[in-house]
Amino acid sequence: MDDGYTFKAEETPLQRALLFGQRVIAEEIQLARPDGVETRVLVSSGPIRSTDGTLIGEVAAIQDLSQWVSRDGLRSEAISALVNRLREPLIRIRGLLTLANTGHAAGGA
Repeated sequence: MDDGYTFKAEETPLQRALLFGQRVIAEEIQLARPDGVETRVLVSSGPIRSTDGTLIGEVAAIQDLSQWVSRDGLRSEAISALVNRLREPLIRIRGLLTLANTGHAAGGA
């Protein structure tokens, strides 16, 4: 983040999905690697729920933005494209989980 804020462990997008069942779509985060290199990433995450709504896991997608950074900062059209690219796998995963749960429920009846 540009403001230098350091996340607490429970505030990261993946933990918010796990602990609170929260969906996060394309949150921009600046990471500092152990070697001191900093990079910007877009993070999307969401909960995985069973057919009865129980939280059983989480999923996250992380997109490195370093290729999109220019001297003037991030280009808005690049962010829009990346947001769309990040949503697609999450939508597919959700659909597959729904089909799997429906098939499991139908097979068990």
